[in-house]
Amino acid sequence: MNTNLLLFYVYLIIIVCFLLFLSYLISLELINLLYYIIFKYNKFNINEINENIYLFFVSLYTKRKQWFLCISMLEFLYLKKISSLPILNNNLAYCYKNLSYSAIAEFYYLKGLSYSPFNIMILKNLFQFYTESKNYDKAKKINERIISLNNS
Repeated sequence: MNTNLLLFYVYLIIIVCFLLFLSYLISLELINLLYYIIFKYNKFNINEINENIYLFFVSLYTKRKQWFLCISMLEFLYLKKISSLPILNNNLAYCYKNLSYSAIAEFYYLKGLSYSPFNIMILKNLFQFYTESKNYDKAKKINERIISLNNS
């Protein structure tokens, strides 16, 4: 009698765990469907984009690790000159770095520094990039530049 009851409880626990997992997957799909419905019926016009919508899409694509969509959005904003160029270059470099396009990422970091040579955020990201790519000579120069900017 006790073994039958124990097997019944194990069976119930397994079924509940399976149903919890299944409901989690279904809720994720429903959330994605809801996002799609909201944007489809909202009559979203890409030519009237502002910086708030830009930040929403960039954060959405970054969270989902959809780097090519993020790059295309940033390139569009770069052409329209909606946001500041150093921040756009920094974000583009971040996306290319995550796609393992090191040369392009370095190009955009340096291009961002050409627009804003005293931007600490870009310098720190470039230092991290050089450290991760084991280019310690350049990382040391960037670190010295960060320290000199912090001291002044």
